[in-house]
Amino acid sequence: MTTFNDKIKIDEHRDCKRCKGTKTATKWIYDPITKKGDFGPAPCDECNATGMISKPDFDNIFQVITKKVKGSEKRAFRTGKPKFENEHKNQEEGRAYYVWRMVRFHSGQDVTMPVVASMCVTYDPFERELDAFASYVAKGAFGTDLAGATRWARALGYEVRDTPNLPASAQSGGPVVLDNDKPPAEHPELF
Repeated sequence: MTTFNDKIKIDEHRDCKRCKGTKTATKWIYDPITKKGDFGPAPCDECNATGMISKPDFDNIFQVITKKVKGSEKRAFRTGKPKFENEHKNQEEGRAYYVWRMVRFHSGQDVTMPVVASMCVTYDPFERELDAFASYVAKGAFGTDLAGATRWARALGYEVRDTPNLPASAQSGGPVVLDNDKPPAEHPELF
């Protein structure tokens, strides 16, 4: 079994991007007694008021976004979104969802902007590493990590030379989703 955690050499902890390591963040505080609210300092919810966020467990993320192939030691990328309790509240679930969605974007399975997934890692100081991991998985599972970038570069007016071996979703006017596995929470991305 591949152990990504041993291969990916990054800091064990980094400062939380929300509180910047101070353990407190500005948030809306409501007093039910006075029935008034205002913005003020409060313990940071992103890092549980520790000021630090631990590095991702890439091995666990890989297990969540893939499934075992019957009769083999190999794993295949999950076409459907993995079941999560709440990827917007649980950091580990949010990271796994982000990687799963970015694999779909990079590979061309779904080239709509991954806005919902990005909200799961807004304050995560390891977002760049999670995105790089998604590119790695996309290339291994689908043979490319350039489909989403190619589609959006063209949409933004950049000239992109013909890129053979990319799915139809990477081409201007091509489909934006290659399968029917787009989660309902992401359907607003289609409009």
